[in-house]
Order: sequence, then C-alpha cells, then structure tokens
Amino acid sequence: MPHQLDLKGLIPAIAVPFNDDFSINFRAGRSLSKWEGPMRLQTFIDAIDVDNVSIDFRGGRETPLISFGSFDVSNPNSFQYGPPLADATVLGGFSTQGKPSENITDINTFELSGDWQLSEKFGMKLGTQYRDNEFNAHVSNLATANSAVTNLPAGVTLADITRQITGLDDKFGSGAPSSWVAVDSKKWRDAFNYPDAYDFCNVECGANKNGITEKVKTAYLVLNFNSGEDWAVPIRGHHGSGPPSPRSATFPCPRRWARPIRTSASCSRSTRTTTTRCRR
Repeated sequence: MPHQLDLKGLIPAIAVPFNDDFSINFRAGRSLSKWEGPMRLQTFIDAIDVDNVSIDFRGGRETPLISFGSFDVSNPNSFQYGPPLADATVLGGFSTQGKPSENITDINTFELSGDWQLSEKFGMKLGTQYRDNEFNAHVSNLATANSAVTNLPAGVTLADITRQITGLDDKFGSGAPSSWVAVDSKKWRDAFNYPDAYDFCNVECGANKNGITEKVKTAYLVLNFNSGEDWAVPIRGHHGSGPPSPRSATFPCPRRWARPIRTSASCSRSTRTTTTRCRR
C-alpha cells in the first residue's frame, strides 16, 4: 500500500519601515509534515527438505545453474502454509514489517531582526531567532493473539491465495523455471480478512517509539557590502557572526529506562549542538 505524506506550512513575515534607512522585520510560522506508512505486508509459503535441489557455480559463472529436481515450483500444492511444527520448522507465514507507522515533524520558528542602511555601500542586519523542532516516530506490532500463523480458512487452498510469476527463465536464464508460484498479497488479505480482523499495538507490546526535540536560540550580526554600479567590476559581499547558543537534541525516554546519556557534541562560532540518546 502506498505511503502517504501530508505537508502543511505557514510562515508570514511583517516588515515595518521607520525611514528609508531602517526597518524592523518579524517572521513567525509553523511547518508540519506527517508521513504515514499504512501497510507493508510480507507473506511466504515454504517447502521443507526438498531432494535434488542444486545451485551450481562451477565454470566461474556469475549466474549459477539452478536445478529443482522433480520439484515443481509453479504448483501451489508443492508448498505448505500453516502453523510451525513442534520442532519450530516454519511452514509459511507473514510479517507486518512494523506497519502501520507514522513520522511527524513539527517546526515552529520566530525571528525578529532589524535592517540598517549605514551608507550607500554598507548595511547591517541584527537579529535573533528561536526555533522549536519536534520529531516523533512510531511503528506497530500485531497483538499477541493475532501474531501466530494459522491454517488457511475453511474451503481456502493455496491455489486461492497465490499467483504465477512468469518470464523468469528469459530474464534470469541458467535453467530458471518459466513460472514460479508466489503468494498474492491481496488474495491473502481477502482470505484472512486483513487488516480488519487484526489488532495492532504500540509501545505497550514492545513496538518502537522515539522522538527528538530541538530548541535553538541564536542572535546574529551581518554586515553587507554592495559596490553598486560605480565600480568597473561590481562586488557584493556579506560577513556575519553570532555568539554560541545551546541547542539540545534528545530522545524522550520511558521512565523505566535510565536517564539520557550524551553521545556526541559539536560547537561552532554560532551554535553548539548536544545529542543524547536513551539507554535501557
């Protein structure tokens, strides 16, 4: 099933000129990104202990010669689907791959600055900015009651939930079969009434959930130069600086875990970054 991405943003700006040389600017806004992964379903059937299967790399071939002996890989009845045996031998199954999942990024920005034209060629910009970034992500697990592989529903055979993959002999060569049976995802979902008959859970059953929060406070001063058209070769440039200001990035930790531990830190003239992670 396709993933879904929803983007929303609004960043209005207001400029208040006091005269031809000086103005104050205010900018505030929010951007919200929501990514949803509704489904990623893996299904498979198995054939255990098949005789006379061979993969032959002799002769320095990049593509091996494959033989399945008398086993017919295009026949659904050659395979099995059902609960594992008492010795844990797997006879087919499915995996929801952590779906449904969701990632949300929420960014709030506030900035106040002033522009001052010092002379015809020199200008100055002084400002401060606050930014609050938050990222949250979670995946899902199947509830315990729905996680076990069950037998096919009454009246349903492997032929009812499979399809044929053809053309493998032309594309792969090396004795590959012309047709191969595989589970048809839609037919499997219809047969097992997935996902309507299944319950999902999050952190309460061990599914991963994490997040990062960043708070950035900074001030800056920028000097601008513009020669205009007076010079034979026009030159324009900027030089800026700002004091170090803390910025933190943390993973919210469940209370049962130890407090965050710092894993990395970096510093520049304008910002300092500290990253932490949770440890059990």
